Amino acid sequence: MLKEFESTPTASFINKIFRAGNKLNTSSLLAYIMLAFFCLSLLPMNVFALDNPPEVSAVSAILMEARRGQILYEKEVDRKLHISIANKIMTALLVVENGNLDSDVTISKEAASTEGSLLWLKVGEKYNVRQLVCAILITSANDAAQALAEHVGGSTKKFTEMMNNKAKELGLQNTHFENPTGLLDENQYTTARDLAVLVRYAISNPTFSSMFAYRGMTWIDGANYDYFINGNEMFQRYEPTEGGKIGFNDPSKHSIVTTARKSNQRLICIVLDTPPGKLYDDSIKILEYGFNNYTSDILVFNGQAVNKTLKIGDTEVNLVSNSDVIYSRPTDDFIDLIKSISFNIPEHISPPVTKSTVVGTANYILFDGTVINVPLYPDRDVPLPKTASSLFINKLTENKELLYLLLILLGIEGLLILFNILRAVKKLFTRNRQQIKG
Repeated sequence: MLKEFESTPTASFINKIFRAGNKLNTSSLLAYIMLAFFCLSLLPMNVFALDNPPEVSAVSAILMEARRGQILYEKEVDRKLHISIANKIMTALLVVENGNLDSDVTISKEAASTEGSLLWLKVGEKYNVRQLVCAILITSANDAAQALAEHVGGSTKKFTEMMNNKAKELGLQNTHFENPTGLLDENQYTTARDLAVLVRYAISNPTFSSMFAYRGMTWIDGANYDYFINGNEMFQRYEPTEGGKIGFNDPSKHSIVTTARKSNQRLICIVLDTPPGKLYDDSIKILEYGFNNYTSDILVFNGQAVNKTLKIGDTEVNLVSNSDVIYSRPTDDFIDLIKSISFNIPEHISPPVTKSTVVGTANYILFDGTVINVPLYPDRDVPLPKTASSLFINKLTENKELLYLLLILLGIEGLLILFNILRAVKKLFTRNRQQIKG
Protein backbone atom coordinates (compact mmCIF):
# COMPACT_ATOMS: atom_id res chain seq x y z
CA MET A 1 0.00 0.00 0.00
CA LEU A 2 0.99 3.64 -0.44
CA LYS A 3 1.47 6.13 2.32
CA GLU A 4 -1.60 8.34 2.43
CA PHE A 5 -1.69 12.05 1.69
CA GLU A 6 -3.37 14.77 3.64
CA SER A 7 -6.98 15.22 2.54
CA THR A 8 -6.70 18.01 -0.02
CA PRO A 9 -8.26 17.98 -3.53
CA THR A 10 -4.82 17.69 -5.11
CA ALA A 11 -3.83 14.96 -2.69
CA SER A 12 -7.01 13.08 -3.47
CA PHE A 13 -6.27 13.26 -7.19
CA ILE A 14 -2.74 11.92 -6.71
CA ASN A 15 -3.91 9.16 -4.40
CA LYS A 16 -6.39 7.87 -6.97
CA ILE A 17 -3.58 7.50 -9.47
CA PHE A 18 -1.30 5.81 -6.97
CA ARG A 19 -3.95 3.40 -5.72
CA ALA A 20 -4.42 2.26 -9.32
CA GLY A 21 -0.67 2.06 -9.85
CA ASN A 22 -0.23 0.03 -6.66
CA LYS A 23 -1.80 -2.96 -8.39
CA LEU A 24 0.87 -2.94 -11.10
CA ASN A 25 4.51 -3.97 -11.32
CA THR A 26 7.41 -1.63 -10.60
CA SER A 27 7.84 -0.25 -14.12
CA SER A 28 4.12 0.45 -14.50
CA LEU A 29 3.98 2.06 -11.06
CA LEU A 30 6.80 4.43 -11.98
CA ALA A 31 4.94 5.35 -15.17
CA TYR A 32 1.90 6.23 -13.00
CA ILE A 33 4.09 8.49 -10.86
CA MET A 34 5.32 10.36 -13.92
CA LEU A 35 1.75 10.69 -15.24
CA ALA A 36 0.57 12.24 -11.97
CA PHE A 37 3.47 14.67 -11.89
CA PHE A 38 2.89 15.72 -15.52
CA CYS A 39 -0.83 16.31 -15.04
CA LEU A 40 -0.33 18.45 -11.98
CA SER A 41 2.46 20.48 -13.59
CA LEU A 42 -0.11 21.97 -16.01
CA LEU A 43 -2.49 23.16 -13.30
CA PRO A 44 -2.44 26.90 -12.48
CA MET A 45 -1.89 27.79 -8.83
CA ASN A 46 -2.89 30.76 -6.69
CA VAL A 47 -0.22 32.65 -4.84
CA PHE A 48 0.01 35.02 -1.89
CA ALA A 49 -2.36 38.00 -2.15
CA LEU A 50 -0.66 41.32 -1.40
CA ASP A 51 -2.11 44.66 -0.42
CA ASN A 52 -2.65 47.40 -3.02
CA PRO A 53 -2.85 45.37 -6.24
CA PRO A 54 -2.95 47.54 -9.39
CA GLU A 55 -6.25 48.91 -10.63
CA VAL A 56 -6.77 48.35 -14.35
CA SER A 57 -9.45 49.19 -16.88
CA ALA A 58 -9.56 45.70 -18.37
CA VAL A 59 -12.67 43.57 -17.88
CA SER A 60 -10.42 40.63 -17.04
CA ALA A 61 -6.69 40.23 -16.36
CA ILE A 62 -4.18 37.79 -14.94
CA LEU A 63 -0.47 37.63 -14.15
CA MET A 64 1.07 34.16 -14.11
CA GLU A 65 4.61 33.04 -13.29
CA ALA A 66 5.72 31.01 -16.31
CA ARG A 67 7.91 28.37 -14.67
CA ARG A 68 5.43 26.98 -12.14
CA GLY A 69 2.11 28.56 -13.13
CA GLN A 70 1.57 30.51 -9.90
CA ILE A 71 -0.96 33.31 -10.20
CA LEU A 72 0.44 36.60 -8.90
CA TYR A 73 -2.48 38.88 -9.86
CA GLU A 74 -6.03 38.27 -10.99
CA LYS A 75 -9.17 40.15 -11.94
CA GLU A 76 -12.31 38.33 -13.12
CA VAL A 77 -10.09 35.50 -14.38
CA ASP A 78 -12.95 33.03 -14.97
CA ARG A 79 -15.23 35.40 -16.86
CA LYS A 80 -16.05 33.97 -20.30
CA LEU A 81 -15.17 36.35 -23.14
CA HIS A 82 -14.79 36.18 -26.92
CA ILE A 83 -11.03 36.65 -27.41
CA SER A 84 -9.62 36.22 -30.92
CA ILE A 85 -6.05 36.01 -29.59
CA ALA A 86 -6.83 32.60 -28.11
CA ASN A 87 -7.80 31.24 -31.53
CA LYS A 88 -4.68 32.61 -33.21
CA ILE A 89 -2.36 31.23 -30.52
CA MET A 90 -4.02 27.81 -30.55
CA THR A 91 -3.94 27.66 -34.36
CA ALA A 92 -0.26 28.61 -34.51
CA LEU A 93 0.61 26.14 -31.75
CA LEU A 94 -1.17 23.20 -33.42
CA VAL A 95 0.56 23.91 -36.73
CA VAL A 96 3.95 24.02 -35.00
CA GLU A 97 3.19 20.73 -33.21
CA ASN A 98 1.55 18.86 -36.09
CA GLY A 99 2.68 20.45 -39.34
CA ASN A 100 5.87 20.55 -41.40
CA LEU A 101 7.10 24.14 -41.17
CA ASP A 102 9.24 23.72 -44.27
CA SER A 103 6.37 22.53 -46.48
CA ASP A 104 4.11 24.67 -48.66
CA VAL A 105 0.38 25.37 -48.52
CA THR A 106 -1.78 25.74 -51.60
CA ILE A 107 -4.38 28.43 -50.98
CA SER A 108 -8.01 27.42 -51.38
CA LYS A 109 -10.89 29.63 -52.47
CA GLU A 110 -12.29 29.47 -48.91
CA ALA A 111 -9.00 30.66 -47.38
CA ALA A 112 -8.61 33.50 -49.89
CA SER A 113 -12.15 34.74 -49.21
CA THR A 114 -11.74 34.93 -45.41
CA GLU A 115 -12.76 38.23 -43.79
CA GLY A 116 -10.94 40.54 -41.39
CA SER A 117 -7.19 41.09 -41.17
CA LEU A 118 -5.66 39.62 -44.34
CA LEU A 119 -2.46 38.96 -46.28
CA TRP A 120 -4.52 38.83 -49.49
CA LEU A 121 -3.32 35.34 -50.33
CA LYS A 122 -4.01 34.25 -53.93
CA VAL A 123 -6.06 31.17 -54.81
CA GLY A 124 -3.89 28.36 -56.12
CA GLU A 125 -0.63 29.98 -55.04
CA LYS A 126 1.78 28.19 -52.68
CA TYR A 127 3.11 29.73 -49.47
CA ASN A 128 5.57 28.46 -46.87
CA VAL A 129 4.01 27.12 -43.64
CA ARG A 130 6.58 28.79 -41.37
CA GLN A 131 5.91 32.18 -42.99
CA LEU A 132 2.18 31.80 -42.53
CA VAL A 133 2.51 30.87 -38.84
CA CYS A 134 4.67 33.94 -38.22
CA ALA A 135 2.16 36.09 -40.12
CA ILE A 136 -0.66 34.86 -37.85
CA LEU A 137 1.27 35.88 -34.72
CA ILE A 138 2.55 39.20 -36.11
CA THR A 139 -0.31 40.48 -38.30
CA SER A 140 -3.31 38.35 -37.14
CA ALA A 141 -3.85 37.28 -40.76
CA ASN A 142 -7.13 35.37 -40.94
CA ASP A 143 -6.52 33.98 -44.44
CA ALA A 144 -3.23 32.50 -43.19
CA ALA A 145 -5.00 30.91 -40.21
CA GLN A 146 -7.71 29.48 -42.47
CA ALA A 147 -5.19 28.10 -44.98
CA LEU A 148 -3.09 26.44 -42.27
CA ALA A 149 -6.17 24.92 -40.61
CA GLU A 150 -7.15 23.28 -43.91
CA HIS A 151 -3.56 22.16 -44.52
CA VAL A 152 -2.98 20.56 -41.10
CA GLY A 153 -6.50 19.40 -40.22
CA GLY A 154 -7.74 18.46 -43.67
CA SER A 155 -10.73 20.74 -43.21
CA THR A 156 -11.79 23.65 -41.02
CA LYS A 157 -14.16 21.40 -39.08
CA LYS A 158 -11.50 18.79 -38.31
CA PHE A 159 -8.97 21.42 -37.33
CA THR A 160 -11.47 23.07 -34.98
CA GLU A 161 -11.96 19.65 -33.38
CA MET A 162 -8.19 19.49 -32.92
CA MET A 163 -8.33 22.89 -31.20
CA ASN A 164 -11.01 21.77 -28.76
CA ASN A 165 -9.27 18.46 -28.09
CA LYS A 166 -6.07 20.32 -27.26
CA ALA A 167 -8.01 22.65 -24.96
CA LYS A 168 -9.41 19.63 -23.16
CA GLU A 169 -5.95 18.04 -22.93
CA LEU A 170 -4.58 21.21 -21.29
CA GLY A 171 -7.46 21.41 -18.82
CA LEU A 172 -9.00 24.57 -20.30
CA GLN A 173 -12.40 24.08 -18.69
CA ASN A 174 -13.93 27.37 -19.85
CA THR A 175 -12.73 27.48 -23.45
CA HIS A 176 -14.51 26.49 -26.65
CA PHE A 177 -13.48 27.17 -30.25
CA GLU A 178 -15.69 27.43 -33.34
CA ASN A 179 -13.08 28.51 -35.91
CA PRO A 180 -9.30 28.87 -36.32
CA THR A 181 -9.35 32.61 -37.04
CA GLY A 182 -11.03 34.14 -34.00
CA LEU A 183 -13.71 35.80 -36.13
CA LEU A 184 -16.79 36.58 -34.06
CA ASP A 185 -18.95 33.59 -33.14
CA GLU A 186 -21.28 33.74 -30.13
CA ASN A 187 -20.60 30.07 -29.35
CA GLN A 188 -16.86 30.43 -28.77
CA TYR A 189 -15.25 31.77 -25.62
CA THR A 190 -12.31 31.59 -23.25
CA THR A 191 -11.13 33.12 -19.97
CA ALA A 192 -8.01 34.90 -18.78
CA ARG A 193 -7.12 31.88 -16.64
CA ASP A 194 -7.45 29.43 -19.53
CA LEU A 195 -5.56 31.70 -21.91
CA ALA A 196 -2.69 32.01 -19.43
CA VAL A 197 -2.50 28.20 -19.17
CA LEU A 198 -2.49 27.95 -22.98
CA VAL A 199 0.26 30.56 -23.35
CA ARG A 200 2.36 28.95 -20.62
CA TYR A 201 2.17 25.63 -22.45
CA ALA A 202 2.79 27.21 -25.87
CA ILE A 203 5.96 29.08 -24.86
CA SER A 204 7.40 25.85 -23.46
CA ASN A 205 7.74 24.87 -27.14
CA PRO A 206 11.03 26.48 -28.30
CA THR A 207 9.83 26.92 -31.90
CA PHE A 208 6.60 28.64 -30.90
CA SER A 209 8.37 30.72 -28.26
CA SER A 210 10.88 32.08 -30.78
CA MET A 211 8.10 32.99 -33.24
CA PHE A 212 6.10 34.62 -30.43
CA ALA A 213 9.05 36.95 -29.87
CA TYR A 214 9.38 38.19 -33.48
CA ARG A 215 9.14 41.97 -33.77
CA GLY A 216 8.84 41.76 -37.52
CA MET A 217 9.27 39.46 -40.50
CA THR A 218 10.19 39.52 -44.17
CA TRP A 219 7.22 38.44 -46.28
CA ILE A 220 7.96 36.76 -49.61
CA ASP A 221 5.14 36.53 -52.15
CA GLY A 222 6.53 35.25 -55.42
CA ALA A 223 8.91 37.91 -56.71
CA ASN A 224 7.57 40.50 -54.26
CA TYR A 225 9.04 41.25 -50.84
CA ASP A 226 7.56 43.12 -47.91
CA TYR A 227 8.34 43.61 -44.21
CA PHE A 228 5.66 43.26 -41.56
CA ILE A 229 6.15 44.99 -38.22
CA ASN A 230 4.58 43.57 -35.07
CA GLY A 231 1.92 46.04 -33.97
CA ASN A 232 2.41 45.14 -30.30
CA GLU A 233 3.92 48.32 -28.82
CA MET A 234 4.98 46.51 -25.64
CA PHE A 235 8.22 45.71 -27.48
CA GLN A 236 9.01 49.43 -27.60
CA ARG A 237 7.34 50.60 -24.40
CA TYR A 238 8.50 47.95 -21.93
CA GLU A 239 12.07 46.69 -22.14
CA PRO A 240 11.59 43.31 -20.33
CA THR A 241 9.05 42.24 -23.00
CA GLU A 242 9.99 38.93 -24.64
CA GLY A 243 6.95 38.17 -26.76
CA GLY A 244 3.31 38.97 -27.21
CA LYS A 245 0.15 39.20 -29.27
CA ILE A 246 -2.56 41.84 -29.60
CA GLY A 247 -6.05 41.52 -31.06
CA PHE A 248 -9.69 42.53 -30.93
CA ASN A 249 -13.13 41.83 -32.35
CA ASP A 250 -14.74 45.02 -31.05
CA PRO A 251 -12.60 48.13 -31.81
CA SER A 252 -13.53 49.54 -28.41
CA LYS A 253 -12.22 46.48 -26.54
CA HIS A 254 -8.66 45.38 -27.17
CA SER A 255 -6.78 42.44 -25.67
CA ILE A 256 -3.11 41.63 -25.28
CA VAL A 257 -0.84 38.80 -24.19
CA THR A 258 2.69 39.67 -23.04
CA THR A 259 5.58 37.54 -21.83
CA ALA A 260 8.35 39.40 -20.01
CA ARG A 261 11.53 38.52 -18.13
CA LYS A 262 13.62 40.20 -15.46
CA SER A 263 16.65 38.33 -14.08
CA ASN A 264 15.37 34.82 -13.25
CA GLN A 265 11.64 35.62 -13.41
CA ARG A 266 9.48 35.08 -16.48
CA LEU A 267 5.91 36.35 -16.28
CA ILE A 268 2.82 36.00 -18.49
CA CYS A 269 0.44 38.96 -18.49
CA ILE A 270 -3.06 38.71 -19.99
CA VAL A 271 -5.22 41.84 -20.36
CA LEU A 272 -8.65 41.30 -21.92
CA ASP A 273 -11.27 43.73 -23.25
CA THR A 274 -9.71 47.01 -22.18
CA PRO A 275 -10.08 50.40 -23.92
CA PRO A 276 -7.41 50.77 -26.66
CA GLY A 277 -5.83 53.71 -24.84
CA LYS A 278 -5.33 51.62 -21.68
CA LEU A 279 -3.98 48.46 -23.33
CA TYR A 280 -0.28 49.04 -22.66
CA ASP A 281 -0.70 50.99 -19.43
CA ASP A 282 -2.69 48.13 -17.91
CA SER A 283 -0.10 45.57 -19.05
CA ILE A 284 2.91 47.50 -17.74
CA LYS A 285 1.16 48.25 -14.46
CA ILE A 286 0.45 44.55 -13.85
CA LEU A 287 3.92 43.38 -14.91
CA GLU A 288 5.67 45.95 -12.70
CA TYR A 289 3.49 44.86 -9.81
CA GLY A 290 4.68 41.30 -10.32
CA PHE A 291 8.38 42.06 -10.72
CA ASN A 292 8.44 44.52 -7.80
CA ASN A 293 6.50 42.42 -5.30
CA TYR A 294 7.54 38.83 -6.05
CA THR A 295 10.84 37.03 -6.34
CA SER A 296 11.95 33.56 -7.36
CA ASP A 297 13.39 31.37 -4.63
CA ILE A 298 14.53 27.77 -4.18
CA LEU A 299 12.11 25.54 -2.29
CA VAL A 300 14.18 22.35 -2.59
CA PHE A 301 17.84 22.26 -3.66
CA ASN A 302 19.36 19.87 -6.16
CA GLY A 303 20.44 16.73 -4.26
CA GLN A 304 18.58 17.75 -1.09
CA ALA A 305 17.18 14.83 0.92
CA VAL A 306 13.55 15.10 2.04
CA ASN A 307 13.86 13.03 5.22
CA LYS A 308 12.18 10.04 3.63
CA THR A 309 13.59 6.61 2.81
CA LEU A 310 12.46 3.80 0.54
CA LYS A 311 13.14 0.06 0.57
CA ILE A 312 14.39 -1.14 -2.80
CA GLY A 313 14.75 -4.86 -2.38
CA ASP A 314 16.80 -5.25 0.81
CA THR A 315 18.45 -1.84 0.42
CA GLU A 316 17.16 1.31 2.13
CA VAL A 317 17.87 4.53 0.22
CA ASN A 318 17.36 8.22 0.93
CA LEU A 319 15.06 10.13 -1.42
CA VAL A 320 16.31 13.35 -3.00
CA SER A 321 15.40 15.97 -5.58
CA ASN A 322 17.56 15.93 -8.71
CA SER A 323 17.18 19.66 -9.48
CA ASP A 324 16.54 23.00 -7.83
CA VAL A 325 12.78 23.49 -7.37
CA ILE A 326 11.97 27.15 -7.98
CA TYR A 327 8.85 28.97 -6.85
CA SER A 328 7.63 32.56 -6.46
CA ARG A 329 7.11 34.25 -3.11
CA PRO A 330 6.49 37.80 -1.89
CA THR A 331 9.75 39.77 -1.93
CA ASP A 332 9.44 41.07 1.64
CA ASP A 333 8.10 37.85 3.19
CA PHE A 334 10.87 35.85 4.84
CA ILE A 335 8.71 33.67 7.06
CA ASP A 336 8.22 29.96 6.48
CA LEU A 337 5.65 29.76 3.69
CA ILE A 338 5.18 25.98 3.77
CA LYS A 339 1.89 24.91 5.32
CA SER A 340 2.33 21.16 4.96
CA ILE A 341 4.33 18.45 3.23
CA SER A 342 2.93 15.10 2.19
CA PHE A 343 4.43 12.22 0.23
CA ASN A 344 3.45 9.67 -2.36
CA ILE A 345 5.97 6.88 -1.96
CA PRO A 346 5.43 3.15 -2.50
CA GLU A 347 6.39 1.08 0.52
CA HIS A 348 8.62 -1.20 -1.52
CA ILE A 349 10.12 -1.38 -5.02
CA SER A 350 12.03 -4.27 -6.55
CA PRO A 351 15.50 -3.69 -7.99
CA PRO A 352 17.13 -2.82 -10.27
CA VAL A 353 16.48 0.95 -9.86
CA THR A 354 18.81 3.74 -10.99
CA LYS A 355 19.36 7.21 -9.55
CA SER A 356 17.55 8.67 -12.58
CA THR A 357 14.28 6.81 -11.82
CA VAL A 358 11.37 8.72 -10.28
CA VAL A 359 10.13 6.66 -7.32
CA GLY A 360 7.69 9.08 -5.68
CA THR A 361 6.72 12.71 -5.09
CA ALA A 362 6.93 15.20 -2.26
CA ASN A 363 3.92 17.51 -2.24
CA TYR A 364 4.44 20.94 -0.71
CA ILE A 365 1.37 23.02 0.12
CA LEU A 366 2.01 26.72 0.78
CA PHE A 367 -0.18 28.86 3.01
CA ASP A 368 -1.98 30.34 0.01
CA GLY A 369 -2.95 26.88 -1.26
CA THR A 370 -0.24 26.62 -3.91
CA VAL A 371 0.74 22.98 -4.45
CA ILE A 372 4.29 22.20 -5.58
CA ASN A 373 4.98 18.60 -6.53
CA VAL A 374 8.62 17.51 -6.41
CA PRO A 375 9.68 14.23 -8.07
CA LEU A 376 11.87 12.10 -5.82
CA TYR A 377 14.81 9.93 -6.80
CA PRO A 378 16.94 7.36 -4.91
CA ASP A 379 20.29 8.78 -3.82
CA ARG A 380 22.13 5.82 -5.38
CA ASP A 381 21.72 2.99 -7.87
CA VAL A 382 20.35 -0.29 -6.55
CA PRO A 383 21.30 -3.23 -8.79
CA LEU A 384 19.90 -6.75 -8.69
CA PRO A 385 21.02 -8.76 -5.63
CA LYS A 386 24.30 -10.65 -6.11
CA THR A 387 24.20 -14.47 -6.22
CA ALA A 388 26.91 -16.75 -4.78
CA SER A 389 28.36 -17.30 -8.25
CA SER A 390 28.43 -13.56 -9.03
CA LEU A 391 30.14 -12.87 -5.68
CA PHE A 392 32.76 -15.54 -6.49
CA ILE A 393 33.38 -14.02 -9.92
CA ASN A 394 33.71 -10.54 -8.39
CA LYS A 395 36.29 -11.84 -5.91
CA LEU A 396 38.28 -13.39 -8.72
CA THR A 397 38.23 -10.20 -10.81
CA GLU A 398 39.34 -8.20 -7.77
CA ASN A 399 42.29 -10.63 -7.15
CA LYS A 400 43.98 -11.06 -10.53
CA GLU A 401 46.83 -13.27 -9.19
CA LEU A 402 44.29 -15.77 -7.87
CA LEU A 403 42.40 -15.60 -11.16
CA TYR A 404 45.55 -16.33 -13.18
CA LEU A 405 46.44 -19.26 -10.89
CA LEU A 406 42.95 -20.69 -11.24
CA LEU A 407 43.11 -20.39 -15.01
CA ILE A 408 46.48 -22.19 -15.08
CA LEU A 409 45.15 -25.00 -12.88
CA LEU A 410 42.05 -25.30 -15.06
CA GLY A 411 44.32 -25.46 -18.11
CA ILE A 412 46.44 -28.22 -16.59
CA GLU A 413 43.32 -30.10 -15.54
CA GLY A 414 42.02 -29.81 -19.07
CA LEU A 415 45.24 -31.18 -20.54
CA LEU A 416 45.21 -34.11 -18.12
CA ILE A 417 41.62 -34.93 -19.04
CA LEU A 418 42.50 -34.73 -22.73
CA PHE A 419 45.55 -36.95 -22.18
CA ASN A 420 43.47 -39.57 -20.38
CA ILE A 421 40.85 -39.54 -23.11
CA LEU A 422 43.47 -40.02 -25.81
CA ARG A 423 45.13 -42.87 -23.85
CA ALA A 424 41.77 -44.62 -23.40
CA VAL A 425 41.01 -44.26 -27.10
CA LYS A 426 44.43 -45.68 -27.98
CA LYS A 427 43.90 -48.70 -25.69
CA LEU A 428 40.48 -49.32 -27.19
CA PHE A 429 41.87 -49.10 -30.70
CA THR A 430 44.73 -51.55 -29.85
CA ARG A 431 42.32 -54.05 -28.28
CA ASN A 432 40.06 -53.95 -31.32
CA ARG A 433 42.97 -54.64 -33.69
CA GLN A 434 44.10 -57.61 -31.61
CA GLN A 435 40.58 -59.06 -31.65
CA ILE A 436 40.41 -58.70 -35.43
CA LYS A 437 43.75 -60.52 -35.91
CA GLY A 438 42.73 -63.30 -33.49
